[in-house]
Amino acid sequence: MHMLWLIMAHMREPNGVDILAEVAGMSPRSFARSFKEQTKVTPAAFVERARIDAARNRLEGSDLSLKVVRHQRAQKATSVRKKDAACGVA
Repeated sequence: MHMLWLIMAHMREPNGVDILAEVAGMSPRSFARSFKEQTKVTPAAFVERARIDAARNRLEGSDLSLKVVRHQRAQKATSVRKKDAACGVA
């Protein structure tokens, strides 16, 4: 599924159902239903699991501490929220 690759490639960016549905050219409800039928999980659960797996891989593949990885993630999330606010995205 192309959407899975897209989510994985851009998981640090906002990717709620509305955004993913727009990219897929579907309504949010149809997208969520189709996604769950194909993957057996909701889009939100898939994104959460992908982010957890990415953090785990960063921890296992480096000498970084959990505190450092958590801090890096928080900085990225703050940066995305500021960018969204500047663009008028809620």
